[in-house]
Amino acid sequence: MNLVRNLHFFFMYSLIINGIVRFYYSFFGKYKDYDEIVLNSRDIKTMWPQIKYYLFIGNHPEVGKYNPLQKIAYISLPIMAVVQAITGVILYKPEQLSSLAGYFGGLAAVRGLHYIFMWLFIAIVAIHVYLVFTAAYEQFLFMFFGKIKNQKGM
Repeated sequence: MNLVRNLHFFFMYSLIINGIVRFYYSFFGKYKDYDEIVLNSRDIKTMWPQIKYYLFIGNHPEVGKYNPLQKIAYISLPIMAVVQAITGVILYKPEQLSSLAGYFGGLAAVRGLHYIFMWLFIAIVAIHVYLVFTAAYEQFLFMFFGKIKNQKGM
């Protein structure tokens, strides 16, 4: 059980550090892209065609750097991470933070919320990995190996 708990804390710190670095990179990095993550009216129009494309029942819509579903994920992930961190701290120190747990409806509600957000994270990661290997495999290869797949292989 100690190994599982330590892995839990390792991934917690990884999530928080990754979130802070990504936030900094979005606003202050060499290739800032905070303005490309915000949803706009074009995204609302292309959301349904993008869903249809991912379900293999439509053509790929014209989108910018990020499609509308990516933008929703990239906006919701930091919010989810903050809620997950707050509920995790409450669960780690339940007696000291019992008044904070009351804002969520008690310790059982905090535990339930933490659990639901865990499954949301798992679902987003699973969908992301699936889409990487079905819709963006060449970009995956380029990102990790610096190579673009051509007609003869690599």
